[in-house]
Amino acid sequence: MVRRNPRGAFASYMKSLELARKNKDWQQYTLTLNRLGFLNSYWAPEETAVIFTNLKEGVTLLKDAKADSSLAVFEYNVADFYDDNTNEIQAPMMHLQRAFALWQSLGVTENRSLADCYHVLGDLYKFKVYDFQAAESNYEKALQIREHIGVTDAKLLMTTYYNLAATNRSQHEYEKALAYGEKALAMTSQIKSREFAELANDMLGNIYRDMNQSAMAKKHYLAAISINKDSGDKGNMAHHYAGLGELAMNDTLYSEALMYLEKAEAIYRRTQADRFMLTYVLQIKCDLLATMNDLTNYRKTFKAMLTELKTLKLMKSRSAAYGYLSIAMFYGKIKRYDSSLYFFQKGLQISAPGFNSLNPADNPSQEMFGVNYADYRLPLEKGIVLKTLFFETRDRKYFDQSLQSLFLAEKLLSLERNTFDMEDSKWKFLESNYGVYEAIISLLYRGAQLYDDPNLVQQAFQYFEQSKVRSLADALTDAELTRHISREDSLLRRHADLKRKLFEAQDNLSQATNQGTAIKSIGELRGEIVKYDREIQNCKDAIEQKYPGYFNVRYGYQTPSLTSVQQFVRDHHRVLLEYFCGSESVYALCILPDKVLFKRLGSADSLRVGASQLLTTFNEHSSLDKASYDRFSQSAHTLYNKLVRPFREQLTNQSTLQIIPDGIISQVPFEVLLTQPATSTRVNYRALSYLIKDFTIGYSYSSSMLGHALIPALRTPSVLAFGFTGGQRWRAPDPQLEEIEGTEMELAVLGNIFKTGKFMEGEDATEVNFKAMAPDFDIIHLAVHGQGDVKKDFAASLYFRKKYDSLEDGVLHAYELYGLKLKARLAVLTSCEAGLGKDFKGEGMLSMASAFTLSGCENILMSLWKVNDQASIGLMDDFYKFLTRGENIDNALRDAKLKYLEAADEITADPIAWAPMVAYGDLEQIFPQKNSRTTWSLVGIAAVLLIALLVFLRRRK
Repeated sequence: MVRRNPRGAFASYMKSLELARKNKDWQQYTLTLNRLGFLNSYWAPEETAVIFTNLKEGVTLLKDAKADSSLAVFEYNVADFYDDNTNEIQAPMMHLQRAFALWQSLGVTENRSLADCYHVLGDLYKFKVYDFQAAESNYEKALQIREHIGVTDAKLLMTTYYNLAATNRSQHEYEKALAYGEKALAMTSQIKSREFAELANDMLGNIYRDMNQSAMAKKHYLAAISINKDSGDKGNMAHHYAGLGELAMNDTLYSEALMYLEKAEAIYRRTQADRFMLTYVLQIKCDLLATMNDLTNYRKTFKAMLTELKTLKLMKSRSAAYGYLSIAMFYGKIKRYDSSLYFFQKGLQISAPGFNSLNPADNPSQEMFGVNYADYRLPLEKGIVLKTLFFETRDRKYFDQSLQSLFLAEKLLSLERNTFDMEDSKWKFLESNYGVYEAIISLLYRGAQLYDDPNLVQQAFQYFEQSKVRSLADALTDAELTRHISREDSLLRRHADLKRKLFEAQDNLSQATNQGTAIKSIGELRGEIVKYDREIQNCKDAIEQKYPGYFNVRYGYQTPSLTSVQQFVRDHHRVLLEYFCGSESVYALCILPDKVLFKRLGSADSLRVGASQLLTTFNEHSSLDKASYDRFSQSAHTLYNKLVRPFREQLTNQSTLQIIPDGIISQVPFEVLLTQPATSTRVNYRALSYLIKDFTIGYSYSSSMLGHALIPALRTPSVLAFGFTGGQRWRAPDPQLEEIEGTEMELAVLGNIFKTGKFMEGEDATEVNFKAMAPDFDIIHLAVHGQGDVKKDFAASLYFRKKYDSLEDGVLHAYELYGLKLKARLAVLTSCEAGLGKDFKGEGMLSMASAFTLSGCENILMSLWKVNDQASIGLMDDFYKFLTRGENIDNALRDAKLKYLEAADEITADPIAWAPMVAYGDLEQIFPQKNSRTTWSLVGIAAVLLIALLVFLRRRK
């Protein structure tokens, strides 16, 4: 009857409702209201308004009703109508919470109505609260229930997949978004809905656009437009044109972008189909016109956008905040700073409820933003405008105001980063927003030049640190949280195992995408990513129940104070040189026990060129080649002048440098930098003035990792060594799997130095054996094949003997180390390129070496390029001999290198042979000094002799 005669059906239901109310038959009353609510899609707008009024009346009439399933469904319907028909947030939230409480009291954990509650809660978080993480979580709960109870409503499932695609896109979780988007598109064939197919194609176009995959984005937008020609929905057509406009704008095709945006605007104005989307198109058009410096049309478009927002009563919405951000940046661009700052304050008033100041000196607190972390751009762009004002006027008030705005922006940005589930999304998000750190550090540098304020250098140190290795910092936080929890805890082990599987799926997807694997395979891999991510979220919920607060760390590991780092360098007789590589400039801190120097070292481009020139000389070349020699010596001295010489006067009485590199500097071995230019007219690598001849040099990922877990020296540390031996020596089908020449000798040398330990070679050198044994040893030595790739996300790996391994594939990827919980004091990775990986700003190089650190290993010896096997044997032999005598790790490595140089001639002293190994960590001694026992023995003997002499003299007297 409803489909045939909806008006008649509505009248019948209303009569039933009135009769139930009159007879106080509250059960029938509730059932009728629920039926009216479920059939909402059939009613006219005026009928929907009548139902909503009755639902609100029912809240009062049913306040004392018996708690049953129909009452729970009623609370859901009230929430759903509030969500659909008002801009309220608290009212629908309250009714959903009542529904959840009722289902819980009834012992219901899964049914269709409960899933619907989670879905509406997801809608609230997505469209009104803009908390996309919470939205995704609730959509996932709805989907899991629907899948588990066997819901077959393809339209409902398609809608859920579509919403999950949208929320993951908003969180920059693009592979998950694509997985759900493809599922939504596949579902449209089941429901035979070209309208939904059009929407799914548009969503996929948006996702590919955000991923900068223009060809795929355009393909889906055009597919949506093709479908729309049949459906004739003008509002959807405008949406597709808007997507194509943003795509062209991203590709800097500004005229084409303007054409599409104006097409979208014209349709929205003509049809009045979606006034809200019209405001969005006008916002994008404003950004485009500002980029094109079309100031006249910018002003007209902004006024039109403001008019639409006022008409829709959205002047307190996030859309209005974005509009104010746009106009503020526009006025900043044309140097109308007062107007710019005024509109920044207007935007902040919206983003941070409770903040009312229009004074540019004021900022809201972090807490006022609630979960609006994505609004970090407002204080960021405000800070940049104030910074420009300061540079132009040198007025201290602008300096202070700019700093406070930028500090706030960095906090919000970090909080936004922490909402992401996928590690690679965190990496890419931080890299794309790395400019906030350069803005802060460049401003602090200028301030430190002008003002005698030691706090500025302390703040610079803090942001040097916060700009580095955020994932490692998170791992330190995790280690602190779990120090009282056994590593055998089954939930934590499962969580670590799932994360490794998720990384593996991402790695496989990356390889499949790069190699052009069939679309079906890529779709299956995206499905795996969604599956493991869902299991991780469920595991996290279980961990949170068992260990409340475990995942509540919202702002990463707290950086150490500058005072504590100065105490560290004082106690350990070191000088710390920490670098920051921005997109425009390179900065450095030289931290001494009694002072700190803060300097700008030059342009980032100049440094990149110099470092690249040096690094290219480490590619395979003939050590006899004079041209190669000249290129090396010139670039090594030039780089010394850029990176070290500005601090040389402070290093006169120092012997040990601790380097904290950044960006491309991470690939540079400071040991080979030349303090003096080459003077020889012929090739003579031995005579060059290497920095290693003046200093012991060690490295660290950040100051946070220095002295983090200083354990006393071990008298008999346990050793685990793996060597790739027994492979095919000649004509191997895969050159990567050839036996490493000299490995047997390398392990034999270790066997002579360490009388106890495990030395795995031949068929025992397998990945499964390594994973089983590694957590139990103090020193790990790996003489196996390795690979690092600075262009691929997940390429860092080590190669074991796979022929004898039935459980693993023989390839140990960096992500497979996560969760192993190593106790090793030292890992020595003589494999090629163990220190190389893709470099993400804010993370550093994601290499095998950093993976060992992430897994708990305190110190790493790693290679920066392909190792000379013969040189490696001698170096490692001497390194371990010096180490077992009680030397610090960096001293032992230096002494081994110097010994090699002393024995080398003019040709074999080429750094390509002796310099690839570098040491990262706190680098303290592992073994006690050998002479300590002898010294105390001599003291004891002397004391005994002295006592005997005193006794003898007393008796004689």
